[in-house]
Amino acid sequence: MKTIAKLKETKNIEVVLQVKGNQKKLLEKCTRIPESIQQYSKTVQLGKRERNRIEKRTVYAFHKDAYDLGDVWNDSIQAVIKVERKTKTFNTTTKHFDRSEETAFYIATTDIFSAKEFGAIIRSHWGIENSNHYVRDVSLKEDFSRIRKNPENIALLRSFALNLMR
Repeated sequence: MKTIAKLKETKNIEVVLQVKGNQKKLLEKCTRIPESIQQYSKTVQLGKRERNRIEKRTVYAFHKDAYDLGDVWNDSIQAVIKVERKTKTFNTTTKHFDRSEETAFYIATTDIFSAKEFGAIIRSHWGIENSNHYVRDVSLKEDFSRIRKNPENIALLRSFALNLMR
């Protein structure tokens, strides 16, 4: 919460964050929003991801002002985004499609974007996560690092090493 306020105050940056299980009360309130109020924007995106996977993503955007998220969040959050992912992955062993469904919630400091734009913002984040952070975690074991003094220097060296390898 303090990070959001600092970004808004110093850099005038808008933020979209995923709400996860470590924010239980906020996640619970976000899951109740679709039951309480009507979305202001909705989009459905269909796509073939990779060769054996078909994905349907439905993105809903809700104005926060119609719902109380709690004292800590009410001042800075303007929108709640719900993303439903339905995936069919072809299993080459069984020759059938395996289905999976997932729902994720996001909060945003602005509500000027449509559901389609929020969906693009969220997808672009995962592009960065998959191309950079995942590689750093798996190849360089960054999550297991015990370096606590000046970790940004080691992170810079890791970035340099990755760029050389690429």
